[in-house]
Amino acid sequence: MGQHLKGSVRRRGRKWLGSVPNGTRRMEYSFNTEAEMLAWKDAQIARIRQGLAPERPQRTSNRKTERSTQVAPETPATRPEVSLEAIGRDWHHERYEEMEGSQADRSVEVLREIELHIFRVFDDLPGRTLRDGRSRIKDWLRVSSGNEPMTPGSEFVIPTTTYEKSTMTGRRWMLKEILAHGRDLGHDIPDFMAGRNLVALDKVDSTKRNVPLVDLDTCVRLAAQLQVIHQLVLWIMRLAGLRIGEVYGIPVDRFFIDDDGDGFLTVKGQGGHFRVRDKKTGNFRVESYKETGKTERAYRLVALPRFLTELIQMIIAVYHTDESGVINMSARLVPTIRSATGGKDGFRSALSQAALAIGGISDDPDDYVVPHDFRKAFGTDLAWNDEISQLLERRLMGHRAGSDVFSLVYTLDVRIKKYVMPAALALQAELEATTSTLMIPTVRRPGYGADQREGLAAVNSLLDEGGWQIAADPDAIGTAEAARLLGMVETATRRLFPKMIPAVMKRGQWFTTVDAVITFRDRLDGFRLLNLVAAEAGVDYHATRRTMIRLGITPPRDAYSRQLLLSDDEAEAILFELERVGRLEADGMTVAATARELGTAQSTVRNWVGEGRLEYLHDCDAAGARYVTRTSITAELNKRGKKAAPSVSIADFKAATGFDSDGVTALVAARLLVRIRRAQLCAESVRSYVAGYRPD
Repeated sequence: MGQHLKGSVRRRGRKWLGSVPNGTRRMEYSFNTEAEMLAWKDAQIARIRQGLAPERPQRTSNRKTERSTQVAPETPATRPEVSLEAIGRDWHHERYEEMEGSQADRSVEVLREIELHIFRVFDDLPGRTLRDGRSRIKDWLRVSSGNEPMTPGSEFVIPTTTYEKSTMTGRRWMLKEILAHGRDLGHDIPDFMAGRNLVALDKVDSTKRNVPLVDLDTCVRLAAQLQVIHQLVLWIMRLAGLRIGEVYGIPVDRFFIDDDGDGFLTVKGQGGHFRVRDKKTGNFRVESYKETGKTERAYRLVALPRFLTELIQMIIAVYHTDESGVINMSARLVPTIRSATGGKDGFRSALSQAALAIGGISDDPDDYVVPHDFRKAFGTDLAWNDEISQLLERRLMGHRAGSDVFSLVYTLDVRIKKYVMPAALALQAELEATTSTLMIPTVRRPGYGADQREGLAAVNSLLDEGGWQIAADPDAIGTAEAARLLGMVETATRRLFPKMIPAVMKRGQWFTTVDAVITFRDRLDGFRLLNLVAAEAGVDYHATRRTMIRLGITPPRDAYSRQLLLSDDEAEAILFELERVGRLEADGMTVAATARELGTAQSTVRNWVGEGRLEYLHDCDAAGARYVTRTSITAELNKRGKKAAPSVSIADFKAATGFDSDGVTALVAARLLVRIRRAQLCAESVRSYVAGYRPD
């Protein structure tokens, strides 16, 4: 903390206490009046500045003489002014040191703030009038945010550096607390900050950052620009919702796998640089870990997606397992690169470079990524998952589950796995749709410190064998050559990296291998596309897809084009069924089509079949739909004195006009053609259309 050459001033009961620095300690004495104390303090400070040791106050042993020489109490008009700095230092000492009002880091931060931004501006504030002091505070709040002062002739000018509203709100609170503390000590200080009007203002020309939603696809692209240790940090934050300090505070023994093979993390402490106050000496020391989280609710259990479990197992096997197979359970899960007390700043720097390498996260050029964005994205995933309760969302984020007694006391984690697993399973499903692994191949390698290089060859060997850490390929090709092999434009080819085609970025350019490009180009070999099967059959795509569904065929989709991929057997089964249904439609009509043709209900058609007025074909389609013979339908129409409307098959129409299935569908939708059955068009509508389309 250091010694303060202005000394300290305190009042205790009817006595005044003054202290000055004296080597490694402080010399402190009590006085009957404030004037005596200030006179002694000022004299000793002057001696210290001259390089002399402070002296004890002169005391007389004759109490009668002492009483007769006491100075009479001062009137308010002649009472010396007390400085705001003296009050502020006493407030800080009492609140943060004597009563340990917060953690050591907060104590140091507050002291720095009041020394730099409060004492220098308001040291004479207690001696000012209420109106004058209040105006001074208002002008200070205005210029600190970049606004002009309102008081005529104000000494405040807009500084070079202005501050955000949140920063000035904190400083305003400190000033108000110091002034209130001065009144508690008995000083006659006006309540300059009374009321609700003195608040911090928004910073002039300040724009709030547009926080991007970092989806999993973006995380994959970022991971390709990070070395393996930083990939571990990224994925834990994104898929477990941890703060960066919590990630760097996880020891190996906080990760475990249960009997079902599901992975979990127990979140409890934090890693980083923390000032801790020594209870015996009162001094501060720096530690790299503390057992408590950011809040008392930060202790929690988090279920992990399977991909993240596999990644952590790989990290433990490579970095935390010795040659005999013994795991160092007390080691920090995030491997040390240079110092066991650091890592967070290095990750932030690497993340900034990775975001710059892949380009903008969105169309907004001001978008960038910070570690806390991953935690926000995790929280967003939870919020939009209907299977996860609001209570569990708060617990997984490390927040208070609720404020009532039930939430705080009686909501125990007896069967917590049942309720936390849905979050992990939902994330795993999204991951599988995005990537096949979280161990994204990268050419970047950690810059290990001298103390961490022992056994480095074995570490690199394991990472290389797993294909996670790869060497730069001298035969790598760029985007232009890859586009030529694929027969695509460069822009579309670039979008394939690294999600569809494994690639790495060097000096802002993507590089891949010829084999990877050829593998992607030939990925559809051995498959037949559903749209090509429909074209081969001469049937509408949607009718072909319905036939596939009726046959119970569920083919996979191509990850890039999203087209359905059929095997030869599946394609032939669909073609056979379409041909069979075509024959059925040539000889008959469905019950629904028959009802429309006869102008009656489908139930009536079925009754007539039962009575023998209509007949079914012996065969049916894959869905079990029955067809009524055209012969019986024509006979029924003849009984009524009607004839079936002449028709033209759609296949004959396409062959004559050159239209495809989509073209015919568009003409029917535009009412230029009339479809009377699935594969038949009304002959009159065809004649009318063709007369205008092809006069010959």
